[in-house]
Amino acid sequence: MRAKFSGFWPLLGLVALVLLNAVHDPGFLKITVLEGRLYGVPIDILVQGSRTMLVALGMTLVIATGGVDLSVGSVVAITGAVCAVLLQGGQALAVTLAAALGVGLLAGAVNGVLVARCGVQPIVATLILMVAGRGVAQLVVDGQVIIISHAGFEYLANGFLLGLPVAPLLVAAFYLATHLVMRRTALGLFVEAVGDNEKASRFAGLAAANIKTVAYVFCGACAGLAGVLAAKERLHHFATDWLSEDELHDGLLLAALALVLLPLLPAEPLAWLGALSPRRVAMLVLLILLMQAASHLGQRLLGPRAGLPLSGLLGGFVSSTATVGAMGSLVRNGQVPLRLGLCAAVLSTAATWVQVLAMAAVVSPTHVLPWIPMAALGVTVPALVGLILWRLDGQAPQQVERTPSGRVLRLREAALVAALLVGGAVLVHWAQQRGSAGLLTATAIAALADAHAPVAALLSMYRAEQVALGLGVAGVLVAVSVNSLTRTVVATVSGGPRFGALVAGALLCNLSVVWGAWALGYLT
Repeated sequence: MRAKFSGFWPLLGLVALVLLNAVHDPGFLKITVLEGRLYGVPIDILVQGSRTMLVALGMTLVIATGGVDLSVGSVVAITGAVCAVLLQGGQALAVTLAAALGVGLLAGAVNGVLVARCGVQPIVATLILMVAGRGVAQLVVDGQVIIISHAGFEYLANGFLLGLPVAPLLVAAFYLATHLVMRRTALGLFVEAVGDNEKASRFAGLAAANIKTVAYVFCGACAGLAGVLAAKERLHHFATDWLSEDELHDGLLLAALALVLLPLLPAEPLAWLGALSPRRVAMLVLLILLMQAASHLGQRLLGPRAGLPLSGLLGGFVSSTATVGAMGSLVRNGQVPLRLGLCAAVLSTAATWVQVLAMAAVVSPTHVLPWIPMAALGVTVPALVGLILWRLDGQAPQQVERTPSGRVLRLREAALVAALLVGGAVLVHWAQQRGSAGLLTATAIAALADAHAPVAALLSMYRAEQVALGLGVAGVLVAVSVNSLTRTVVATVSGGPRFGALVAGALLCNLSVVWGAWALGYLT
């Protein structure tokens, strides 16, 4: 009786999820007929979920044999790449589909042989292809973004048959065939027997290794077919129509840095680096690259009036000095109104204080709380001034155009920040050995170029208990104050005396409030 109703709880969860969405959005279950075709949220879910259904179908057999396949995502990527290359080369649709299915079968066979014949643990055997598969897909397409334009191929992923989407119909047919094989033939019984007790099944005369290999081959075939459907899904238009090729490449590069390079770097702190580790330095640089991407995306999505202040705020995470200089140039050339340019410049100084807290979270996640009061107080004044300036501006600038699609990541700038982080950390660590006065002096010298480096070094030393909280806070205030002088000079040179004076006034007001709180003992 239990086996008969084994799907009760998953089905109940699905019904509850559908009801919750239906209550939240009354149109969730609405299906309309347009030009003889069905449209609506349930249809979209079936179309987009058809790839996952196929992969899950193959994975079910692998799990039934007591294994697991981590490589299905990579197999989907490889087969999609193969389809793109073959169709671009003018191959027929039948040849392309056969090649994709063959790649899936081959990948499944490799996993099956490693698991069933070589005795490798399934999670290890499939992890090999999972890691290597994405690189193989990149090699197949030669690192290029290939746009597939083929009517027959488009029909498989997004076409309609008798008013119904083709992709879910293909999945339904595949599921029905699999169900019949597993429930109406001996193979299904063999798969369950191997999964229940492989040794007993061998004693009973079953070829357990062959059965497990067949399960992995079937899983590879399902992943291959899913790759065919995924290669031309509608969500791909976001990457081909809205994003430029440079933006897409930068996004992939950012993902590679975060997922591949970062885990490979040593996590042990280095004494000569001010107790920073190479991985912490890379995390700080990655944080800067993320802020660059967010700034670029903000201007594209929100337009000039909202996008420029957001760009100033996010640009301050990379370099407040450079952001102030850029806004000054825009104001001086008449490309933006004074108030809007000043708003963006002031908000970039707010980012400096948020960056202190972000660095504390990266460098020392367990020692963040002592830095929150200083960061909150430092953000308050520039945030209020920036908001007032933005409201007073009153209208969007007529001469500012939306940021064109182009390079998102400024790698040269990020590399420079990385060099400053390392150089500043080394300088501050060297000075720390010469007492508090030497530490503050070195902090001030390093902050002339950039405040990030000495701040990161001070936070790291505080985590390692090489400096007390009071000295660390004083050092951060010295770094921000000295760098504010640099920003004032840059603002005057780039935006003129009036722009420089206004930026200096905002910085002075901000520093007065924070230094005052420190003098009264509220920050320590």
